[in-house]
Amino acid sequence: MKMAPLVALLILAGSPPGLCGEGVRIICAESFETGEKFTGRDLGYRTQAVLNGERVAPLFSILGWESGSRKKLPLRLDETRAYPGNGSKSLTFGPSAQREIVIYFDGCRKPGEKGLKSAPGLHVAFCVFPGIGSGGYTLSCWNLSETEPMRRWKKYPLKLVHGEWNVVHLKLHGPSRYKTGDVLGGVNLNNAGSGGRQFWIDGFVLWEGRDTVPPTSPGDISARQNKGSALVRWAAAEDDILVKTYRVYRGTVPDFPANGKTLVGETNRLYLSDTSLMREDGNYYKVRAVDVSGNLSPPPARGCRAK
Repeated sequence: MKMAPLVALLILAGSPPGLCGEGVRIICAESFETGEKFTGRDLGYRTQAVLNGERVAPLFSILGWESGSRKKLPLRLDETRAYPGNGSKSLTFGPSAQREIVIYFDGCRKPGEKGLKSAPGLHVAFCVFPGIGSGGYTLSCWNLSETEPMRRWKKYPLKLVHGEWNVVHLKLHGPSRYKTGDVLGGVNLNNAGSGGRQFWIDGFVLWEGRDTVPPTSPGDISARQNKGSALVRWAAAEDDILVKTYRVYRGTVPDFPANGKTLVGETNRLYLSDTSLMREDGNYYKVRAVDVSGNLSPPPARGCRAK
């Protein structure tokens, strides 16, 4: 896919932020545990920052629109569709055949600014879960500046996997075309033609800096083998930014190397089914986490034997 000159789009599997590593500054993050719903005409969701015991401008706000009619859609916090391993709630919008999810970066910018300014290593990411169905997705970015109140960019197609968690990752450290230096005021995620399926959104993070810290190693690895296949499970890893995926490796001895030659598969879930077994006994497994920057967690010293 051809990248925009200002904003590069990546679709990754991920997890909301955990630990904070050296060289990375978390500007704001939210996993929808705390926040509030708008009421009345302002139906939507916003986070609230607290300074000296008093509420200040929300870090960001989310609205759901029905395309064309500009009708605001109802939303709720859902505990049944939380991103794997984060223990949080997810924000969900009811079915609508023409839906737009609008995210405003209200309080993530400095006072007096209209949008986010370009900076080295500035990134935004959030998790999305499109329900099972058909239809594609597009993402539009617009710029709020002093000279042009709203400037809508072209729509970029997103290849989101239906029925799976995805992470939309925006790189915001390109040059700005505005004198103010603002690069982004908000994001519009459109799933028009989706057939009316449900839509969830989870962990949100805005960060700055080069991420070189690997995620923690996944824990509680187990493997159950049955009739030529094995089901491997593990506990979620943590990262200073986002856990992207998990790589599963298989060997025939406990201390086998976890590298490209022993790689079985990669997933954004907390389990993987290995259906390519060549032997009925003596299979060992290791799992490594990959973060949004490509850092890989250290491999376990010994693999878990399938039982």
